[in-house]
Amino acid sequence: GDPPTYFKTNEFTGVYQGIVNTYGVPKYKEVNPGLFTIATFPFIFGVMYGDMGHGGALFLVSLYFLYYEKSFIEQEKRGEMSEIMKYAFGARYALVLMGFFAFYCGSIYNDFISVPFQTFDSMWHLPSNNATEVGNMFTSSSMQIIIILT
Repeated sequence: GDPPTYFKTNEFTGVYQGIVNTYGVPKYKEVNPGLFTIATFPFIFGVMYGDMGHGGALFLVSLYFLYYEKSFIEQEKRGEMSEIMKYAFGARYALVLMGFFAFYCGSIYNDFISVPFQTFDSMWHLPSNNATEVGNMFTSSSMQIIIILT
């Protein structure tokens, strides 16, 4: 058989390697997708979760974890940290990137806590003769056939 695989991780890369291992451990001499996960997972999360309010809150909480990291580590060593807090603190490096990209994408989406936040106007403009184009679209024979088939 193949020799076992071992990937040396640290506090930053361990979370992403855990995500990769959830779906399967790469075999010996295969490319480890953990590096690609570091680059893509927080961004795709931000695209999915794009909200300035929630992303900003996630970003600030994870910055709090990073700023007081030593005290949280001591609390964990003493056994005074709850189970869910251990998971959140362990993912602090991933959460800071996820919160940043969620805030960033939320600013692009103009969304603040699920409320439209008009920081800039939309670049989407309908043509001035909108009514005739929409009317022609639904009266064309090809469109009628598509509507009937669906």
